[in-house]
Amino acid sequence: MKTYNRIKLRPVLILGMLIVFIFILLSIAFKVSYPYMIGPRILSYEYEEKNGLYNIKGTSTRVKILRIQGREIPINANGAFDTQILKLEPYTTLIIEVRDRFDHSLILKKDI
Repeated sequence: MKTYNRIKLRPVLILGMLIVFIFILLSIAFKVSYPYMIGPRILSYEYEEKNGLYNIKGTSTRVKILRIQGREIPINANGAFDTQILKLEPYTTLIIEVRDRFDHSLILKKDI
């Protein structure tokens, strides 16, 4: 009768559980740190000129402070904003600055 060397099951199970635990721990760490790595973002914005004013509307994510032309603009719970700025001749440079809760910033400039 042949005898085989059996692999002891207990160390293999402990190693497998340790690998799964480390994977879960790394997944949670990535999910928690993702907003820090990405920073604030302007999803979309549009503007239209009407009666010497520009109406500016848009949406954003992960934003704590939003400034347009240096003026702080309120953001609703969905990240939407809406404001008006004065049209200056011959052109106006639209400057949108956003900051997140980790103090990362993003500045968009566009001649309108």
